[in-house]
Amino acid sequence: MDRKTEVLIAFAAGVVAGVLLAPASGKETRKKIADTAEDLFAGAKEGVGDRAESIKAKAGAIKEAMQTARETFRDEMDKSRS
Repeated sequence: MDRKTEVLIAFAAGVVAGVLLAPASGKETRKKIADTAEDLFAGAKEGVGDRAESIKAKAGAIKEAMQTARETFRDEMDKSRS
């Protein structure tokens, strides 16, 4: 598990503990927990989306580099045959 994930889990646990220990009615507490979970889920979803975009960009760059290398190799093979 990476450091960011550990921090996020610790933060979430702290928020939940704080909400549960705060003097509020059960209905208010459940709403706070649901809102917090929704916010955390949205943040996690955004983080996953950002990482997916980063991976796609890197994969595209690798694919392009491989195509360039393939073309260079073919050119060099053609030169050596001539």
